[in-house]
Amino acid sequence: EGKSIDLTVERQNQTYYFKIKPRIAKITNVFNEEKERPMIGIEAKNEYEIVKNNPFVALYKGLAQTFFYIKIILVTLVKLILGQVPAKELGGPIKIAQIAGQTAQISHLNFILFMAVLSINLGIINLFPIPILDGGHIFFLFIEFITRRPISIKMREVTQNIGILILVLLMAYVIFNDLNQIFFKKNAP
Repeated sequence: EGKSIDLTVERQNQTYYFKIKPRIAKITNVFNEEKERPMIGIEAKNEYEIVKNNPFVALYKGLAQTFFYIKIILVTLVKLILGQVPAKELGGPIKIAQIAGQTAQISHLNFILFMAVLSINLGIINLFPIPILDGGHIFFLFIEFITRRPISIKMREVTQNIGILILVLLMAYVIFNDLNQIFFKKNAP
């Protein structure tokens, strides 16, 4: 909160004590929102410690992490719909390949984490009620359950074609974004 903190540093078997007052810095978070945050000039070193847990604790921690990423993805989607995250931030297959390469260069664990988050993201998108996706099939089954009769083949064909069109347009848009980032915004993050 910007208050002075006491810091103890151990270096070469000697202990040093410091009193540090953080500076308030403006940062941009993952949602492209500008926030103020106290900082003291220390950042993570990208080193990991592998902790071995029993299977039940590992399962619990894995599920907790999965739900954390689901929440982040859903918040991002809501912010995208509300216009708080610009649509130009959407990336497609080229951007995914670039980020995969960058994370693989950092470490194998970063790459595996990126692939896990990507899988969660694709799983959520697959549940959208767009007719060609699984979410669309679930939506049709829900309608059939409510109306107690199947949806006509003609209606299914029309909605499937609309779903395909939506997905093709979305794919074209994200590929355009990817190419735009490569050719016109070389210094973009």
